[in-house]
Amino acid sequence: MSFRAVCRRWRSLAPLCCWSPDSTGSSTTSIQYPWLMLIQREKGICDFYDPRDNVTYHMYNAELSDCVIRFSMDGWLLVSQGPRSMFLYEPFTKERIGLPNLREDYCFNGICFSAPPPSSNSIIFGICHTSPEWVSICYLGPGREKWHTCDLINDRLFLPSWNNPVFLDGYFYCLGQDGSVGVSEVRETVGCTWDILYKPQPLCSPSAISRNFLVSFEKELLSVFVGNSGKWVNVFKLNPLLYEWVEVKSLGNQMLFVSQTASLAVRTQEERMKNKTYFSIFNNVDGNNMFYSMETCQYQTFASDYPIRNFYDTKEQLHSTWIQPRLIPTFQ
Repeated sequence: MSFRAVCRRWRSLAPLCCWSPDSTGSSTTSIQYPWLMLIQREKGICDFYDPRDNVTYHMYNAELSDCVIRFSMDGWLLVSQGPRSMFLYEPFTKERIGLPNLREDYCFNGICFSAPPPSSNSIIFGICHTSPEWVSICYLGPGREKWHTCDLINDRLFLPSWNNPVFLDGYFYCLGQDGSVGVSEVRETVGCTWDILYKPQPLCSPSAISRNFLVSFEKELLSVFVGNSGKWVNVFKLNPLLYEWVEVKSLGNQMLFVSQTASLAVRTQEERMKNKTYFSIFNNVDGNNMFYSMETCQYQTFASDYPIRNFYDTKEQLHSTWIQPRLIPTFQ
């Protein structure tokens, strides 16, 4: 319901809210948690879903017509258009940075960049597998005019998950479908290295897992594993000394937002938001975004207190991404 449309007095009580780009990202009034972004590819319309208030905002953007979001970090998108064209894009300021075309058609399990613009040292890193014995790493170094590809042998079986790698302390971490971890360092002079950590050991068979996600937060690596049809959710933290996955029973005041293209961790003081993992999945009954509560060990939505057992009767936004909205609300 639009309260502004009722009468002049009600319009004055519910002033129009507009959004202005926060170019510095330092405003205390900017949004403190990510929104879920989806491109209506044929129409060039971007949908931004606010999971806290169950509100969707729309923005027309012709530049994103026929595009697919591949990765998101700090308000910036890595986008593909067609089989080989890629570019960086900030949807709120509409700033675009062109990239060289890929040497082959897009086929990555996951892709990311090490730092968002305006960083001059950012590396774009993608990984795909041709067999359990090999991985192919494709990267674009700072200021480079072409992509480089390294075909590397696995010292043990490794199947990359269908999610984004994570850059932490100079290394790209890639999560395997069974919970194993591969690590790569890009060196401009010699190419890239690739090692599969002896630890952590695989957590379970890939056939038992519906999806998994890797998250970096305050120099730590977290992983989220979801069972088939969403029947269970487990969260782990990587012990940096023993390189073992340690199960996490509570996130405290943290929130996790996970998707195939971007997974984020954020702190919050809002009681109802914290200690939850938010998915790019919506309940068909009430239309709300679904989350998994670490306190109740159940799926829920903010529209109802009733638990949801699994992913049946839900809809997943497969080509969406969690994005940090660099916006400041202004009222008219």
